Amino acid sequence: MIRVINFNGGRVGKTLRRAFGDVCMSWMYEEVAPRVGNYCGDNTPVDRNHVKKVIDVARPKVILALGKVAQDTLSSVCCPCEIVHAPHPSARMNTVDPLRVAGHRIQELMLEMEYGKDGYG
Repeated sequence: MIRVINFNGGRVGKTLRRAFGDVCMSWMYEEVAPRVGNYCGDNTPVDRNHVKKVIDVARPKVILALGKVAQDTLSSVCCPCEIVHAPHPSARMNTVDPLRVAGHRIQELMLEMEYGKDGYG
C-alpha cells in the first residue's frame, strides 16, 4: 500500500526516484503512523507497537528513517539493525542531496555487513 502511495506521481515518489533511481522501487516502505489522516497535514499518532512488529517480521539490515517523526520513533524503539536518518522527501527544502548522502551511507553499511569493516570479509 505505501509503495503505491509513494509512487503515484506525487512529490515523495519523484524525490525518492531522483535521489536513488529505480532501485527505490524495490524497497519496503512503512509508516510509523500507519493510520491515514482525513486531510493533508493531519497528524495521526505514532504506533510504536506497529513499528516493532514490522521490524520483527521484516528483519531489515538497514532502515532509512525519513523525517523527524520517523527518526524520533525509531530512536525510541529497540531496533536490532542500523538506522540511517534523512529528511522526509516532502520537506520544503532540497532533500535530494541529503537523501543521496544517506544512500551512500547505506551502501557503506551493506558493504561492511558483507565484507567486514576492513573490506576483506
